[in-house]
Amino acid sequence: MKPNIRSIMGSKGLLSKHLDSYEVRHEQIAMAEAVARSIENERHLVVEAGTGVGKSLAYLIPFIAWTKNEQKKALVSTYTKTLQEQLVRKDLPFLEKALGIDFQYSLFMGSENYLCLRRLYRSTNAGLFDSKEHLRTLDRVLKWSVTAKQGIRSELDFEVLPGMWHELCRQTELCMGKKCTYFDRCFYTHARKKAQHAQILVVNHHLFFANIASGYRVLPKYDAIVFDEAHLIEDVATNYLGSEVSNFRLKYLTDRIYNPKTKKGFLSYAKIPEALSSEVQNIIERVDIGQRQFFGDILIKLEGKPGTHRILAKDFVPDTLADPLKEFHHIIGKLLDETRDEEDRTELDAARVRCVEIGSDLEIFLSQTLENHVYWVDIQKRRKGGHRVAAKMVPIEIAPILKQEIFDETSRVILTSATLSAGGSFEFLKGRIGLEEGDELKVDSPFDYQNHALLYSIRDMPDPGLENQKFNARVPEMVKELLAICGGRAFVLFTSYHLLNRTYDELKDVLPGMTLLRQGDMPRFALLERFKHTENPVLFGKSSFWLGIDVPGKALECVVITKLPFAVPDDPITQAKLEQIRKANKNPFMTYQVPQAVILFKQGFGRLIRTQKDTGMVAVLDPRIHTKGYGRFFMQALPPCSRTGALDTVREFFERINKK
Repeated sequence: MKPNIRSIMGSKGLLSKHLDSYEVRHEQIAMAEAVARSIENERHLVVEAGTGVGKSLAYLIPFIAWTKNEQKKALVSTYTKTLQEQLVRKDLPFLEKALGIDFQYSLFMGSENYLCLRRLYRSTNAGLFDSKEHLRTLDRVLKWSVTAKQGIRSELDFEVLPGMWHELCRQTELCMGKKCTYFDRCFYTHARKKAQHAQILVVNHHLFFANIASGYRVLPKYDAIVFDEAHLIEDVATNYLGSEVSNFRLKYLTDRIYNPKTKKGFLSYAKIPEALSSEVQNIIERVDIGQRQFFGDILIKLEGKPGTHRILAKDFVPDTLADPLKEFHHIIGKLLDETRDEEDRTELDAARVRCVEIGSDLEIFLSQTLENHVYWVDIQKRRKGGHRVAAKMVPIEIAPILKQEIFDETSRVILTSATLSAGGSFEFLKGRIGLEEGDELKVDSPFDYQNHALLYSIRDMPDPGLENQKFNARVPEMVKELLAICGGRAFVLFTSYHLLNRTYDELKDVLPGMTLLRQGDMPRFALLERFKHTENPVLFGKSSFWLGIDVPGKALECVVITKLPFAVPDDPITQAKLEQIRKANKNPFMTYQVPQAVILFKQGFGRLIRTQKDTGMVAVLDPRIHTKGYGRFFMQALPPCSRTGALDTVREFFERINKK
């Protein structure tokens, strides 16, 4: 039975009786009614709902009623942990009380978010950590494990040292299940049981696609899906449906058995005959030589240049790893024959599985046997010296996969975000993710952008597509002028680290009274916390700060978009997708690059106004928004706010809002 949305969300509805500050939002009611219709009619639905609509309540209310009445299960998948926590800690408890419905809900995360008690006590007893710093952290984790409610990493009020959590968390291939001594106390097992019984199960996009990649072994069966922050599912799906072989992954594989430098690993504590132990160490050395040769050859061929390098030829470098990996797989079998301890056998079995996976991925990468895939190498310089080298492959076109695995399998799929349309249409999104049939709805933000937001855009700048060097030289000057007017409390968003670093370096000593923060200098979450609690901060950020960041109030009053966010054309995945579009006799720029950039541009603009009372300015320094025909798609994508190209108007705007 479809719920009466207006009796719940209207001016005298249930929500108003439980929330003193409740405001009726007609856009929210329209969305909730559309979701209810989709549930009743077994239809997919795409909803673009502007900032402030209250999307989560609009989809939760119909799904709570349906799952309770019909004894069904709905997944709510998000991208950010912030939204997950809002749903589980705020929205769902509030609705349980306001609706007077007793329903089950739960948050379920990827297994590596959960502490594994067996691995914790094993690492303590086996002496895996011996530095004072590691031992202090281990002691704090041990004390926390006694009082932890969910046993997830985000509960910790301290940072675990790099690499340490990986030795303490739950890993699927290392889980002993019911054979484990700590099975009855297992945090992951308890979370999984709650997930089985939950009618509303909150997960994230990464876990959702990990479930598909694993053959549906991770999540319980469900009857409907809500993808919130749905504009990101193509990227997440692409990464999860691919694979990689890296020198780090190989080092981790062998170090679990024995690390010659630290003398740690399985051989350090297991009772293995000396002759077999020596044989294992010799084979590990051969694997190490093989991987050094393999990744060294890659570095030589690519001249050691950091970044991404597409690989078009088969057998790009000689395979110096296949034989050592086979030897390693064989010797682990010998270790298993000598081992009776169940925990040790679990570790060895996991190593064998990893060995087979790496060998298979390596063979596929070199032979390029998977069609409709793009192959590339990613090279990163390490601060301590050396390189991290990864050979990667992902499917180019995931629409057929998502159609089959999501839209054909589940009759009710809701996709929502503040940014799903481009050029007033959902066709770009639907084409990219394989959604062929479904209903559509677009509801605008209830915020008063006309009086609260100013768009400053400039024509008098060099065209970054034609005069990139001149454009890059002008950006720091323009950013300095704008920051001097607004006084900080700003995000400056870039599409490349080169321009970000150049601008930061030129301005870091010439803006008195402002604190300049740069992405890359500290972890993203720490950078955001510093921004929120610093006087007159300016954050210089790249891709991850264009979306999913929520800084309401006076803490953020200015967003500077330096360049329209077109995907880097030499990125291997983008390159392959453009080629595929050309083969279909379509214009890749207008059918892919522009719509994709418009959606990200809307996300960047959306960082500014987060509540009814927020005010501020978005500045766009890229002149192509005015000088190119496609610029109108970017302008049309924005809410109806005041617009100017004059700095005097910007000064007057900030003088006015600073008086309030």
